[in-house]
Amino acid sequence: MVLMPEFKDEIIDFSQLALDLGVDYGVIKHCSDDEFGTLGVDYEKYESMYGLLQEAEEMSNDDTKIIVKWEKIKDKGKPSYKRFYGPQFLLQISGSGLVAPSGMFFNARYSKLHMGNFTEERFIDIFRSDRYSRIMDYLASPDFDEQTMMGTLPIQHYVSVALDNHVKEIQRIEPAKGENPLHVNFL
Repeated sequence: MVLMPEFKDEIIDFSQLALDLGVDYGVIKHCSDDEFGTLGVDYEKYESMYGLLQEAEEMSNDDTKIIVKWEKIKDKGKPSYKRFYGPQFLLQISGSGLVAPSGMFFNARYSKLHMGNFTEERFIDIFRSDRYSRIMDYLASPDFDEQTMMGTLPIQHYVSVALDNHVKEIQRIEPAKGENPLHVNFL
């Protein structure tokens, strides 16, 4: 469920539907808006829904888990980072084959951030291109401000948070110790 504040009365109904259908997960997340606020999402209104969201999570049972994306909801549309480190670890490819740093950049107005098209050239060639390097360097540079130059909380959000915290020495990323988890290497 991509939750718009004005649809808060659908939170419990959505959760019940997930339980009735017996799906593994019912996920409730914020609605992402673009940098211009085109959708008019008022992120301040999410706070008034915390009780309903908690009630929805408590509806979980052994078969179906209701998951609320709390961190993104509580960020209120503004991440802690300005530099966008995540795309180097999680690119996005549109249904037409367009390769871009984030789904928010598929629009033609962001053509300077389009790396190539998977239907016209091999992905490895896109990945090794000067165009790819230039775009990635730009996104991680002080010239790009994620908070003002793109939409809210992209799919790469958690990667960018972790890398930003590492760079700022808030929480360093350390090599894992012990056994590798299952599925450590996947596409």
